[in-house]
This record gives sequence, C-alpha cells and structure tokens, in this order.
Amino acid sequence: MSITQWYDTTFTAVRNQWIEDDGTPLVTEDIALDDITGNLQQSSPEFAEAMRMEFRKTFVIYTYYDADIQEGDKLTSGGNEYTVAGVQRFDHDKVGNPHTKAILQL
Repeated sequence: MSITQWYDTTFTAVRNQWIEDDGTPLVTEDIALDDITGNLQQSSPEFAEAMRMEFRKTFVIYTYYDADIQEGDKLTSGGNEYTVAGVQRFDHDKVGNPHTKAILQL
C-alpha cells in the first residue's frame, strides 16, 4: 500500500527568487513552480511550539519525495496561502513509501 493514495489536495506553488543583472541581485520575484499534490493535516499548537515556530496555525503536508518544495515557498489551496517552514525527505524505498514531509504555516 502506497502513501500516495492519500494525496488528495492540490497546491499552487511559488518561490521568491532574486533577479540578477551581471551577478548583482536587483529585486525578488515570485516564480511559479509545478503544482504539488499531497495530504494536508492540521497540527496541534504544541507541535508548533516544540518546533519553536511563531504562534500561527500549523499544518503538515505529505507529498511526493521529489516534489520541488523548499523552506520559504508559498503554497495556495482552497483560498488559503501557506508558507513552507521546513522540509524533510524520507527515502523509504525498501517499504515503497518515499515521501516528503513539509511543515506549513497559515
């Protein structure tokens, strides 16, 4: 049984990147990334506190191992914009469930 069967939420993803001119950073711009599909779960306030995060609503998304996602990205779904606060990849090839776990804040 694969974890991917529970990936039921699609997110539009953007990453803020520097635009450079001859190697000199000028401005930042939001760059659209591929959509991300995953399973979104709300976390407890204690989880956010244990992670030393701001007191905001904290969520966890489980998604594909090779999803293009990193800290600072913005994910939007259902009219909500989440900020990626942390990413951890789990390469569980032996059990058939490699995946990425990302901590999101609303």
